[in-house]
Amino acid sequence: MEERTCYPLMRAQKGLALLFGFYPDKQILNICVRVRFAETVDEDRLAESIRLLPSILPYCRIRICLKDGQFEQYVSDDAPEAMEIYDAPGRTEEEMQALYSDWAHELFPNDCMDVQLYRARLVRREDNCRELFFLGHHFIMDAYAVIGAIEHIGKIYKALEDGAPLPKEAPLPWEMVEQEAQYYASPRYEADVAWWKEFYREEPHFTSLNGLGSPEFIDGHSYGRGQNFTQLKGIAIDRVIPASLVDRVNAAARDSRLAVQLYYLLALRTYLGKVSGTDDVIVDTVIARRSTLTQKRSGLSRANTLPLRSVIAPDTPFRDALLILDGIQKEIYRHADVLLEDFTGIINAQHKTPPGCTYHTTWLTYQPYFDLSKSDLKFQANSIHNGAAATPLYVYITPQDASGELIATYNIALNYIRPESVDRFHAFLLRFLENGILTPEESIGSLLGKCL
Repeated sequence: MEERTCYPLMRAQKGLALLFGFYPDKQILNICVRVRFAETVDEDRLAESIRLLPSILPYCRIRICLKDGQFEQYVSDDAPEAMEIYDAPGRTEEEMQALYSDWAHELFPNDCMDVQLYRARLVRREDNCRELFFLGHHFIMDAYAVIGAIEHIGKIYKALEDGAPLPKEAPLPWEMVEQEAQYYASPRYEADVAWWKEFYREEPHFTSLNGLGSPEFIDGHSYGRGQNFTQLKGIAIDRVIPASLVDRVNAAARDSRLAVQLYYLLALRTYLGKVSGTDDVIVDTVIARRSTLTQKRSGLSRANTLPLRSVIAPDTPFRDALLILDGIQKEIYRHADVLLEDFTGIINAQHKTPPGCTYHTTWLTYQPYFDLSKSDLKFQANSIHNGAAATPLYVYITPQDASGELIATYNIALNYIRPESVDRFHAFLLRFLENGILTPEESIGSLLGKCL
């Protein structure tokens, strides 16, 4: 057996372990992407690019193990598994989607312990067309790291094609792991926990995209307090945000010197508040802790989910509401590294709630971090739903190709969030952003009247 140095999990990884009941062999932790190349690729060169990937991105070699009842992680020097090849000529698009869905459900062997936690399959279609199915386990890759891996396959492919040097090897994340461990033993950590206790001093309100009168409101506030999810059966609903609107949102954010995410967050929290009968709304947002090049290239799941709670009155102008969210987001980011169990523990203790209660049903990730128009291999990347849901609603906004459009993927728990609720919200989202950017001095209450 190879000698190895083991490291503790990072905050986001620990959150995943807690959220899923300390069982990493769950399909919800599969992050799956279908890559359709816009040009003919050389199959042997692509296979070699995938074989070389873990030598360029060492996070692909990270394994999980159990040590004294605790999850730890280490780097394996085992040779990577060969890329699988699957022949699928003549398959219809519906058949291909069903095939990819089946693959997205597959679990890693050995309960995910001490095994390679990503896999790649080359799919041969008709007329020399090739597609790639790439699956990464959430413990070692979040969505950012998965797309980074696919981009690096393109960089390696291009280097092999041109006879150029391979991309520089990325660093391992162990320095960040050790820094984080020091944080949890520091006074700063205790101060951050105290800040969150004050943040939750007043009991939050329950919200849902379905709105008042839907099943989760039958017992009113009490039902919302009692939520506790580990894995639910789910589906994904994709809706387009047109490139013209994306351009206007980006320009407005640039002119206002605000994060683009705030515009989508404002639309979501405003709608949730309206249909749930409250101005006090929580939406879980994500901070990825990737401000440096080392952090961007070193992999692992770095997405810390944070409950962004805002109280915004209906007479607040659209522009001022964005500034309010900006201030709240910056403040919670300063205290973003506390553990997930700290959040739930504070709520349980201060409001006498059941373990795992959340008060809210909605998570949002805005992740247009890659300019696919500049990638070495031109491709379209579509996320493949794994058939499960960790939460009632996860809204994931990202590009899938170089068209300029964004795709809003609504991952919903079946028998909880209704598909028609998604359709109503998405129509509202487009109208709210169009009108808010056009008349930023108009109140969000007035915009609600126009856009619902």
